[in-house]
Amino acid sequence: MGRALLIAALVVGIAVALLGTGRSRVVAGAVATGAAAPRMLELYTPWCPACAEMKPVVDELAERCAGVGVRIDAVDVSREENERLAERYDVGSVPTFLFLDQSGSETSRLVGAQSAERLRRGLEELGAVSCGGPVSSERPRPPAEKEG
Repeated sequence: MGRALLIAALVVGIAVALLGTGRSRVVAGAVATGAAAPRMLELYTPWCPACAEMKPVVDELAERCAGVGVRIDAVDVSREENERLAERYDVGSVPTFLFLDQSGSETSRLVGAQSAERLRRGLEELGAVSCGGPVSSERPRPPAEKEG
């Protein structure tokens, strides 16, 4: 167990560059599955419109949830070094939000653009923590259809 934990810590230390918020962007390599904290992985590609729509929502959640025992990591699955991660979790479309427990096992997933409230609830269920009230950066909603 000690060796596996050391390897996991090294992989996380090498593979993840921390941003100013509680969100991390995976810049190379795979995400370690033996993480010390529950986490949400946001799997995205740079050219995905729904992924771009979700960025401010996920950034705000990362700020609200920083320091409460859950992590948010963003993984660009179009990068060659992250393809195995997408294959491992059988990701068919982006954005995909994977909720992983402390051992790295998937507990739930959401696919496609999501409401900020749904992501927040998923994070809170995952870590049994509170990330605060409603999130202000709700994803834009399409205009209502007019009856004519």
